[in-house]
Amino acid sequence: MHPPEDSFHRPAILSPRAPSGEPLRKNRSGASRPSTYQGSGLPLDDRYPSRDDSWSVLSAKIRERLAELAGDVIEWFASYDPYSRESRPRAVVLGTRALCIAEPRIDATGRAVYELNRYIFVPSSHKTIPVEHRPDDGGRAVPRVAPQPRAKLPRPNIDLGLSSRETGQLGNLPPGAQELLLAPFSSGDPVRRCEYWYSGHANRLDMYMFVLAGRHFVTAAIGTQQVPVGHSVANAHWNLICHRMAVDRVVGT
Repeated sequence: MHPPEDSFHRPAILSPRAPSGEPLRKNRSGASRPSTYQGSGLPLDDRYPSRDDSWSVLSAKIRERLAELAGDVIEWFASYDPYSRESRPRAVVLGTRALCIAEPRIDATGRAVYELNRYIFVPSSHKTIPVEHRPDDGGRAVPRVAPQPRAKLPRPNIDLGLSSRETGQLGNLPPGAQELLLAPFSSGDPVRRCEYWYSGHANRLDMYMFVLAGRHFVTAAIGTQQVPVGHSVANAHWNLICHRMAVDRVVGT
């Protein structure tokens, strides 16, 4: 569990705007989509600072630059990477103009610096669709909208550029959200970057963010999760907004 975040006075960048993109429609013609993945669980670790405390460690210059590049903030996180020896936090900001990532690096002179990478979006390409997942205690999803015909899914071994750790995290999400996240990607146009972060309690995630970025598209699922009495993480309830933006150009890696 993460400590309360309202004790930190947030800069303006940390106020996500309400979703307002156009409704998401069919996937890109000819794009290959794999079947959904199995989840690896959602463990919580309270050894690390909250996202607000991690954000406050970044210099004012880096915070301001991220705000300038991202545009209106959709969602964000700042955290320490448990898989890295780096002692400084990194930050990911999804905005209306770009997905921006600030990563700690050491330059040629040995100075501690931050590298800013960004996926700049095609203007007016932002699409959204809500995903409400309400399975009963037997794991059967309770439909909230009329079922729609789906495209046939190819074999599950298509390489989209995701690691087993990343597909395990993706697999925690409802099948409908997984399909929306993966729809624009294929083995010929794979994911270049996967980012995710969540916080909350064992039976409730107050914030969940999962982002996939490729050369031509960025997709994201953002929302909350609840594990009702008698349920488990495998059949938890989710309230998500899925986003898709077309990428104009990539700056950095």
